[in-house]
Amino acid sequence: MTATAGELRVRAHTARRRVAAVARNQSVRRWAARLLIAALILFVCVEAVRWVSFYRHVARAQDSLVGLEQQLDLTSLAQTEQAATDVRDRLALADADLSRAEDHLRTDPLMAVARRAPVLGTQATGLAEVVRLAHATAFTARAASDVLVAYSRQHDDPTRSAVQEGIAFLDAQSEAMAEVRRRLTVTEEARTDIPGGLAGPLQRRRERVERAVVRMDELVTGYEEAHALAPSLLGFDRPRTYLLLAQNDTELYPSGGLISNYGIVTFQDGQIANMRFEYFVDLFRRWQQRSGNEYVAPPLPLKQYLLRDTSWALGEAGWYPDFPTTAQIASGFVAKGGASARDGTIAIDLRFVEALLRVVGPVTVEDYGGVRVDADHLDEVVLEQTRSDAVLPGSPGKAFLSSLAERLVRAIVATPRTRWPELIKTLGRMGAERHLQLNFADTALQDLATRYGFDGGIVEAPGDYLLLADASVGSTKLNLILENAIDVRVTPGETDARLRVAYTIHNPFDEWRQGRDPQLVRALMLDGVYGSYLRLYAPTQARLIDLLVNGQSVGAQQVDHEGVCAVFGRYTPVGPGATSVVEFDYESAGVVEPLDNGWKRYRLYLQKQAGTGAIPLIVHVALAAGATVRSVTLDGNASALPLQTDLRQDRSIEVEFRTPGR
Repeated sequence: MTATAGELRVRAHTARRRVAAVARNQSVRRWAARLLIAALILFVCVEAVRWVSFYRHVARAQDSLVGLEQQLDLTSLAQTEQAATDVRDRLALADADLSRAEDHLRTDPLMAVARRAPVLGTQATGLAEVVRLAHATAFTARAASDVLVAYSRQHDDPTRSAVQEGIAFLDAQSEAMAEVRRRLTVTEEARTDIPGGLAGPLQRRRERVERAVVRMDELVTGYEEAHALAPSLLGFDRPRTYLLLAQNDTELYPSGGLISNYGIVTFQDGQIANMRFEYFVDLFRRWQQRSGNEYVAPPLPLKQYLLRDTSWALGEAGWYPDFPTTAQIASGFVAKGGASARDGTIAIDLRFVEALLRVVGPVTVEDYGGVRVDADHLDEVVLEQTRSDAVLPGSPGKAFLSSLAERLVRAIVATPRTRWPELIKTLGRMGAERHLQLNFADTALQDLATRYGFDGGIVEAPGDYLLLADASVGSTKLNLILENAIDVRVTPGETDARLRVAYTIHNPFDEWRQGRDPQLVRALMLDGVYGSYLRLYAPTQARLIDLLVNGQSVGAQQVDHEGVCAVFGRYTPVGPGATSVVEFDYESAGVVEPLDNGWKRYRLYLQKQAGTGAIPLIVHVALAAGATVRSVTLDGNASALPLQTDLRQDRSIEVEFRTPGR
């Protein structure tokens, strides 16, 4: 049917309208696309500006926080008022910068999307938590910096000693430091919320901020230790009388060294009210004369390899690694010689003396011809002067270490206020490294000493436990030159663990004696043979399988219990130039803990022997083939196997794993 002219006109008009509509739609879409692109460009620009601003805030704040590694510790208390104020101002700026950065991450839409992404989510969350940690750190550090400023503004009081001024400052800052501790607790909580598996740059930023947190913790802990212990220790509440044991770690004993000298020291109001030191041989002679040669039976190994028919006495009182036990034994022997100290016992060794000399400077020992003793030459001076003691015991009037200890105690008390922060820090480090040990009759003080790690006692830690205690039973000073190492191999099972602990002793006597006075060498080292009576302390349920020396099974001479520990012991001589390796092969029962979903945890606490240095330590953990390791930590910090460290101080190791099929 043919369309009429009218119909054709309608169709044409409709077509034109459709074409126009399509054109309009295309135009709208083009404009919409242009607007969308413009909006995206604007969004990207705004986000870029915001993220650049974010980066600048974080970078500037991080620079301030990283500065804490050098500036916000105990030694910083001694800086000038201007320097302390500058630290506080930088921290205030960092606090403000990080507050803005945290707001950005909380409100940014890209962050909201990134948090939900499968892989990117961990990094986004990690970034937010690292910034939150940094902000908490800056907020806490601002409060700590106020203490730095207060100390810098304190003026010397001519009516008070440096010790009295130091105690007054500690009292005045108690509320401020309590606030820092509260804030630090919040900071530590923020630290635990950061996820693992962060990318390299982000992980490095996390580590740098965490180092600042560690610095603050050292500051607060140092203050808390000093404020809790110092006033009572130094007799501000009442006169305090202590037995001071000077242990010579060149002749090693489990408590730290041969107790060759002792002193009775009384403190009152931060001052030395009375002090008297004596050589241990003089004490022994007086006791024997008064008692008609009283005999105290020594522990069997000590009798067999050293004392023979001689009575046990003060010099060898440190036979046990548990310092509270040593303090009790030593106090008993001192009392037999007519001396007494009712308030407690303090033990120091030569490494403690060395560290203190670096704080107070060289001292002059007048009783020995004005000999000058400094930190760099301490060992050689002590060896020379103790050689004279060996030839002429007690001459002139008291042994060299007694005179040195007395002079050092007076130098410590006379240390000017500006050096007290460094002194407090050094004392804390010496306690952690077991070169300073405290035992008090007062229960509250003893609890504090235990809490802060100064008590020197056997540590009762969860999981497995290990302590190697070496005793020199050859009357030589060879521990000065011996080279030691510890290798621990652990094979965890379902509930138990098998350990093989190797203790290496290298005796470089032949090299050491070259060019030295033969008489001095003979007086100090005899024929150069080191007599080691080595004991391993383990949990009470541990069972010895074998004991080897240089790869040969020889068995133990001692299988016993001391307190909460099983003890395995063996005597081993080490000749000049020789190396001996003593290995303990044993099982420790019930030390592998079940966790959720088939995971297990093995924890090992390695306690350092007092008086020793930073002995190299390697710990291997041999897991079953195909086992999965979830985490490895050393002293609470992420690490990897095998663990390579040292025993400068106690070490805590934790491994979480899952065996195949679990």
